[in-house]
Amino acid sequence: MTIGIILAGGSGKRLFPLTSYINKHLLNIYNKPMIFYSLSVLLLLGIKKIIIVTKEKDQKYFYKLFNNFKYMGILFEFCIQNKPKGILDGLKLAKKKLNKDEDVFLILGDNIFYGEAFPKNLEVKQNSKVFLYRVTNSKDYGVAKIKNGKLISIVEKPKNNFSDLAVTGLYFYKSKDFKFINKTSYSKRGELEITDFNNLILQKSDLDYQILGRGSYWIDAGTFSRFLDASNYIKSIQDRTNLEIGCVEEICLIMKLVTKKNLKRIVLKYPDSDYKEYLIKKILK
Repeated sequence: MTIGIILAGGSGKRLFPLTSYINKHLLNIYNKPMIFYSLSVLLLLGIKKIIIVTKEKDQKYFYKLFNNFKYMGILFEFCIQNKPKGILDGLKLAKKKLNKDEDVFLILGDNIFYGEAFPKNLEVKQNSKVFLYRVTNSKDYGVAKIKNGKLISIVEKPKNNFSDLAVTGLYFYKSKDFKFINKTSYSKRGELEITDFNNLILQKSDLDYQILGRGSYWIDAGTFSRFLDASNYIKSIQDRTNLEIGCVEEICLIMKLVTKKNLKRIVLKYPDSDYKEYLIKKILK
């Protein structure tokens, strides 16, 4: 069985002062909370059990946001990460809620993915896997070093642009590789680095990779500039197609997690809005 984990903690310092009073994953990317987009990816992958890693003080807000979704076939659990000690620290905390043989799709709550074939084109088999995307500013990311088609290593925020293949905020981990999760040390910035964990899997086990092609869109919306870019992109696509991106209710219906009858009962209780009107006209008519 595969479990989904969304990391929605952290300090959000790159989006200060907005994050001085609200968790960044509750901020809107155009017309939906940021976390809807990462949640949508997991649901489209066929995952219905989701672990949300966040701060204790923010948990009540996510409870309120996701209240209706528990009636749509999604199983939520929460895991507390009060201090921003890194992606790997969040994964370690969430792992305590996993069964021994459960694999994991881990996604960062501020990462936006989109594409006609995405995530249907993702391929996962017997090995853990990272998903790569071509960028112009590779110094901002973990970067994959590939030689003769083989992943050699991942370098965190390299000084030299030796590759344009950034590691996105979506990871697949086989249960067999969690035996390495306690074998990394804190970095100079006081965090447990997911790059160290990935390199350890690469050295001691097997770590596959997949490059997300031209038909896919990925952006880390953790800065004001990329936050705006993501919002403008979502608005542009939705205006052209008259279809919502990251609409959790619609995805739950598509994935047969909820019946149209039950979903209609839920949606009719929503306050009047363009979002409610879309749901009624497009999927519940």
